[in-house]
Amino acid sequence: MRRTIRLHCLTVVTLIGLAACSNAQSPTPAKAKQAAKAPAMPRRPSDAAVLPDGLAYKILTPGTGTLHPKLSDTVTANYSLWKADGKFLESTCTAGPCKPATFPLGKLIPGWQEMIPMMTVGEKVQLWLTADLAYGDPPRKPNRPAGALVFEIELLGIGNPAPPRSN
Repeated sequence: MRRTIRLHCLTVVTLIGLAACSNAQSPTPAKAKQAAKAPAMPRRPSDAAVLPDGLAYKILTPGTGTLHPKLSDTVTANYSLWKADGKFLESTCTAGPCKPATFPLGKLIPGWQEMIPMMTVGEKVQLWLTADLAYGDPPRKPNRPAGALVFEIELLGIGNPAPPRSN
């Protein structure tokens, strides 16, 4: 009988403690809404292709063309980005319609410079990058994430850089 009462008391104390902790750390409505929009980080499947330098990728949707971007091209893409620990960082598609980003390919991180030229328009991939293929550890650029990164990229367009302006 004593043992049952003691276990019951421990259960009640534990439940009260858990309830107090969960109430104390409730996220604000804005943070809860933002967290609900963050997509889950893709786990690297066993059938992902892994290149000798450590770049790993899986094609989710094949592209529709035969043209591959060159480092001198600009590219337009939708993407999502996670740290290797699963922390969601950013996406072009988190709220409402996607807002594609356009970049000069030659100025992007090494992993994108390696992967994007293998893609064609319409192709969607998941990409796992070592720190060396991402921003580095510590990052080579200020305000960039350190370490390994995970991306989901959809190539939407390929364009040549704008011609230089004459003054």
